[in-house]
Order: sequence, then C-alpha cells, then structure tokens
Amino acid sequence: MKTYEAQGDIATADCIIGHSFGTSTDTGSVNYQLAGFMQQHADGRPMIADRTLVDTLPDGDAHMAHVVEGAVTNIKAQGVGTWGTLVEAQQYMKENGLNRAIMVAQAHHIRRVVRQAAKLGMSAVVPAGLPTDFDNNSDQIWTRSPYLWVPFNALGSLLLKRRGQL
Repeated sequence: MKTYEAQGDIATADCIIGHSFGTSTDTGSVNYQLAGFMQQHADGRPMIADRTLVDTLPDGDAHMAHVVEGAVTNIKAQGVGTWGTLVEAQQYMKENGLNRAIMVAQAHHIRRVVRQAAKLGMSAVVPAGLPTDFDNNSDQIWTRSPYLWVPFNALGSLLLKRRGQL
C-alpha cells in the first residue's frame, strides 16, 4: 500500500505542525514516534501539536510553541481532529508571521493532512520517513490497522468534503 511522497524543502519551512494518530501515548506508540520525529526535525522552529502528541513527551508543553487542546475525534466525527489542529495552527502562524510548515503525521494520514492544509491556504512541506505504524490499542478503531483505516478514511473524507474541510 503506497503511503505518500515527500514534498518541498524542509529548509524553507519556518514552523512544524504535528498531528496525532490514534490515542496511545506510551513509549513506542505511533504518537510517541511522531512527537520524536517533530523534535528531530524542528531545528529551532516553533512546534505546534495537538494535546495527544504533546502528552507523549516528558515536559511536552515546555517544548511546544502552541498546544491544540480538545477531545480527540470520536466515531461520530466529533472532536478537534486534523481540521481543528490546522485551524489553530494557521491562526498561530498568522499571529507570529510564519508562512510555511513542516507537516508531521502518520504516513497513511499525511496525504489528507496536506489536502486539508491546502484547503485552508497553508503551505506545507512533507518530510520523508514519517512513521507507518498503526495504533493497535487506540480508542479510535480506524487507526488500529490499515484494514480499518482505508474504509474509515474513505467515509471520513466524504464527510469532510461535505463540511467543506477537504
């Protein structure tokens, strides 16, 4: 299953935005990997992430320029989600004169993240090597395996299009 292709030059980005995948925050979880990936690629840039990612890091709040608070998306498509994170990140970027973000998300999720960012008019860089793991213990059933991700993401994408978020 093809995941994504890297795009853009990391050197041109002035911040980094992280998106959780699933709900686990233990060492080794995909969210732990994503938070570590953010730290490795931040290179002094302000980091913006949702609460789930921040909670995987010791003293996570101290590392972040902005934390997006709120409940993770549930089966009824209620919660902050990718769109909510992007909307808050965009506002933070505007307030701080930032123009281009490195987007960090699970490899199967990143294409939708970038499409939603584009819908908001955000310029995104996508780095190579994003984590591909799924979250076997997630409260979000669709993030547990690729077999659940594909149909749920397809249905979710239809809903997002209807909402004008994709």
